[in-house]
Amino acid sequence: MTVVKQSFVQPPGPRNPSPVPVTNLVATLRGTQAASADRVYVVSGHYDSRCTDVLNFTCDAPGADDDASGVAAVLELARVMAKRQFDATIVFMAVAGEEQGLYGSTFFAAQAKAQNMDIEGMFTNDIIGSSTNDHGQRDPFTVRLFSEGVPTSETPEQAALRQSIGGENDGPSRQLARYVKEVGENSATDMHVRLVWRRDRYLRGGDQIPFLEQGYPAARFTEPAEDFRHQHQDARVEDGVQFGDLPQFVDYGFTARVARVNGATLANLALAPTSPKEAKIVTTSRGRRTRSPTSPATRSCGASRPTRCGRTRSRSATSRATRSRGCRRTTSRSGSGPWTATGSGAPSRSQCRSPRTWARSAATPRTWGRRGSRRPARGARRPRRSWRCPGRWGR
Repeated sequence: MTVVKQSFVQPPGPRNPSPVPVTNLVATLRGTQAASADRVYVVSGHYDSRCTDVLNFTCDAPGADDDASGVAAVLELARVMAKRQFDATIVFMAVAGEEQGLYGSTFFAAQAKAQNMDIEGMFTNDIIGSSTNDHGQRDPFTVRLFSEGVPTSETPEQAALRQSIGGENDGPSRQLARYVKEVGENSATDMHVRLVWRRDRYLRGGDQIPFLEQGYPAARFTEPAEDFRHQHQDARVEDGVQFGDLPQFVDYGFTARVARVNGATLANLALAPTSPKEAKIVTTSRGRRTRSPTSPATRSCGASRPTRCGRTRSRSATSRATRSRGCRRTTSRSGSGPWTATGSGAPSRSQCRSPRTWARSAATPRTWGRRGSRRPARGARRPRRSWRCPGRWGR
């Protein structure tokens, strides 16, 4: 594992009146498999904090929950996982300037994009220190995971494709979140991952957003219910109520379990194959189903394509020329089925009875219905269409 300081000067902005140096701490655990080492997964927390006035940089701002809890999880993940080897590369990162405008994560994401870094998943742990809401109710075994639907970086061409086929709920970040739930809920973590179909909370943001803007899949871990008396507040007591983001309000066992969910996810991702590249939906119709144009034709008498019986025919199944070539429909029970070759020129019986024939045989148990009944039993498996070659041998 290598550790570097990534420093830069942030120009003046709405929350920093003057230029300010910002430093990210980046620990990289390089993958050991040559084919996967360039595949990267990032986990982060931010070590800056704030009090009520975001421009007050001299006040006491403990930041125990927001976000020392996330940084602690990242540090523990780095300590544990540094002793092990993974196929892909894992980056453990503590960033700064999150409260002032996501400065640290924005700089890292922009640098990664400029270097063509293949980041296939990014997780930010932001506010994962408490399991108690503002009514005193606890939910210590649930963590929220926020993921966007329509990609932030979507181009007009991608938007047009999404609108034509429907893909609002299965973008890369949503699929990443579903994977977290699949591998992160187990007896070792003892956690329930509550998937929230939003980029972030209302009027809020986090370090996952700069990665989304660069086209990287990203999601945010956050405690199940937040108590805003312990976020972005001056440490004080009003009417007997303690305000401020203080360590006494942190549930350390809860933070440890959230870290385990992160660890289980990162380990599985870093040891798994890469995600498919340039995946596409083939919409070329062949008969009653959608298939790839390069897939073998085994269920129709398509133009210049072999049938189950080794014959070929024209594309139109209803044309006079087609019928003169000896194609007609056959099924195992009722209804119209695909066209198959018939007539005196049909091939031998052995060619017709291919090992892939879908007619019911003695090796397939009879499940069409009870004895003497023509209707299928409830839950019974209906027989598939028969692909026998009729003609001089009959059905």
